[in-house]
Amino acid sequence: MNHWSPDGSHIAYTGEVISNASGRDQVSYVAMVSDLKLNRLQAITSSTRLLANGCTLGDRRPVFSPKEDKIAFWSWNKDNKASIWLYDLKPSTSKALTSGGIDMYPQWSPDGSTVLFETSIDNQIDLVTLKVPSR
Repeated sequence: MNHWSPDGSHIAYTGEVISNASGRDQVSYVAMVSDLKLNRLQAITSSTRLLANGCTLGDRRPVFSPKEDKIAFWSWNKDNKASIWLYDLKPSTSKALTSGGIDMYPQWSPDGSTVLFETSIDNQIDLVTLKVPSR
């Protein structure tokens, strides 16, 4: 569950986080983006940022926009629904684009103006497009 930026300078990925706050190990997943530098056969990351910044129960499948200025991903929200989220690399902000359904697997249109995703409401699965706000 990772995606390189089109210019190869960043990587967006899902990381596994293990917490023992309740006395038992619990696994959660967070979407992150890091600067990326390749050194021979090794990838070196730096400046890692969490995309949802703790606002969700778990994140998945971050994907860069074609212009590399935004990242779309899906998250389980605290209301046990899955939503499509948008991370804006500058100014490093996140917001939910959808709510109320089970929305997953975002993909960008070639021009970066629209996100296509899968939604499930009442056990009916559909593909939906959503115009992405410019700012």
